[in-house]
Parts: sequence; structure tokens; C-alpha cells
Amino acid sequence: LYGQGPVVHNELINRHALTSAGAAARQRLAEALYERTHDPDLGFRGSKNPPERSLYLSVLKLGRVHRERDGVFVIDLPELGDDPLRLRPALEKIRDHIRGSDGRVSVTDIYRGISGRPYGVRAALAPLLLAIILVADRHRMALFERGTYCPKLDAQAFMRILKSPENFSIQWVALEGV
Repeated sequence: LYGQGPVVHNELINRHALTSAGAAARQRLAEALYERTHDPDLGFRGSKNPPERSLYLSVLKLGRVHRERDGVFVIDLPELGDDPLRLRPALEKIRDHIRGSDGRVSVTDIYRGISGRPYGVRAALAPLLLAIILVADRHRMALFERGTYCPKLDAQAFMRILKSPENFSIQWVALEGV
């Protein structure tokens, strides 16, 4: 039924509706994605285990999305053949949907595109997958809020997407020849 769906074993995020603790953890994890991309473990260290660290470990680290490349930590799609959580198909769908459009793509259309077959991404996980693509391709994305260009694609902009996805659209920016 969902042969290309992510296999995420974390009850905080793998659900249709988030708990308040899950929503707060997803928000703090998204902030870390934007603000501490190049830090090992996105800056989550020590003996404390807040819910956002659990999400980080079970989705981003285990899913090979946050990894070291050439001595620097990056956010990117898992490598082909090294995708233990099967995140890559849904992430590619998001990227291809944005890149393949002749213009802007609404965030709600992106979520709809990965919620059905063959991906079956649950509503609580979809924004985190979108955040991964927005961070991985941040220099090729233009964000629009209610039709107006947002010059900064950062954690604060993403928090607004979480609250009102229907107000946002994204456009791929071609950089060829630059």
C-alpha cells in the first residue's frame, strides 16, 4: 500500500495529530536544523534527553539525513543504498514537486502529495520532511507568505509555516550559469 513510505519508529512524530509535547519537540528540532546544521548532533549533547533529541536521533541521525561529509556536518537526503528509514522517496517527491513546477507550489499541495500512495506520510511528519528539504536546498528555494517574497528562509519563517501552512508557497530558483 505504502511501499515508498518512511519507516519511522518514534511515537512523538509518527502520528496523524501531534501532542503538545510532540509539537514543541518538532518545533525545537526544526530550529536546530536551521541554526545548528553544522554542529555534531545538531548541538544536542550531554546526559539530558529532551523529546527533540529523541526525534533527532530516531529520524535525522538514524535516517542518515544529518551526517558528516568532507569533515562538515550537513543536512541532505540519505545516500542511495544507505536509507534505513526509507526517507529518501518522500524527500525526493518533495524536492521534485518544487523543482518540477513552473512556478510556486503551495505547502499544502506538498503535504498532500506525500500523504497518499505510495508514500503515506503522516501529517505530523510531513513538516519535518519539508524542513529537511528546505535546509538541504536553502540556496535554491524562494519562500512566499501570502504571495509576498520572504527574504529569509530561517527557523522563524519555518515556525510560521508550521502554524499556517496554507499561507505559504515555495519556488525552486535555478542557479545554472551563475
